[in-house]
Amino acid sequence: RRVHGQLMKLFNHIGSYSLRHKHYLMRKIDKDLILFTSHSSAFEHKPLVLIYRWLQSKDAQVHKYANIYLDRGCDVLAIDVRFFHLLALSNKHSFIKLSEKVIDFINDPTYVTRPLIAHVFSGGIMAHGYLLHLSTIHNPDTIKRIQCEIYDSTTVEFRDHIKNVPTAMNIPTQTLRNSIVFILESYYRLRPDHYELVSDTLYKITLNTGPFLFFYSIDDSLSDYKSSEKYARHLIATRGDDKVTVKSWLKSQHVAHLRHHPEEYKETLNKFLDKLACFNNYSRPTTVR
Repeated sequence: RRVHGQLMKLFNHIGSYSLRHKHYLMRKIDKDLILFTSHSSAFEHKPLVLIYRWLQSKDAQVHKYANIYLDRGCDVLAIDVRFFHLLALSNKHSFIKLSEKVIDFINDPTYVTRPLIAHVFSGGIMAHGYLLHLSTIHNPDTIKRIQCEIYDSTTVEFRDHIKNVPTAMNIPTQTLRNSIVFILESYYRLRPDHYELVSDTLYKITLNTGPFLFFYSIDDSLSDYKSSEKYARHLIATRGDDKVTVKSWLKSQHVAHLRHHPEEYKETLNKFLDKLACFNNYSRPTTVR
C-alpha cells in the first residue's frame, strides 16, 4: 500500500497512467477522471459508479469509498472537482466541459448499457447538477440509467456555500480566504444563472426517480444540513417517502462520516444498495478489503 501510494503521488504529475491492483485496474484517463475497473465478472451489465469528489480531496480518501463499490464488483469513475471549475463567465465554462466529458464517457459503447450510481460529495453536486441538466436536454436516457443518487455533505444552493469554499480548500490565511470569497461572489454576481442552474435542475427535474440517500451532520460547518433536509423533503413530496433514506449525525465532520462512523456509514450504504435492482443477484463477500 505504501508503494502504491508513492506511485500515485508520482503518477499524478503524468497526463494518464494505469496501475494494476489485485482486485482492480486503476487508470487515470486525464486530469479530471480516474477509472477503477473491477476484476469481478458477477454482472452481465456491471454497474458504473460516478463518484463526484470534493474540493482538495486526496486520492487515498476517495479510494476508501471506491473500494466499497469495487468489493461489490462495480466499476468506479472518480470525477475531480477543483476550484477553477467554480469560475464561470461563459456558456462553455468548466462545469459544462467537465460534465460533457463525463457524459461522453458513460455513453461510450463500452459503458452505454451500464446502470449508473451517483455518489455525490460536497461541491461535486455542481458537476452532477450539470450532468442532469445537459442530459435532460440532449440524452434523457442517460438519466433513466441512474439507479440511485447518494448525497454526502452537500449543499444544493451554491450561493449559501460560497463563504465555506476557502475552508474546504484548506486556505491558511484569512487574507487569502477573503480574496477567494470576493472572487466567487464577483463571478456569482456576473452570471448567477450558471450557479442557480444546478439547484433549479435538482428541484425541477422529474426523470430521476430515485431512490435517494443523504448523509450529513448537524454540526457540519462547511455544509448546511438544512439544505440537505430541504431537498430530502422535496424528494419525499415528489417521489414518495419510500424513495428517500436519511442518515444524519449530531457530530461528525464534513465529507468524513465514513472515517468517524465507519460501521454506521457502511451498514446504511450497503442496506440501501442491496435494494437496487442491479444488485438483485449480488452476494456480498464475507471478507472485504
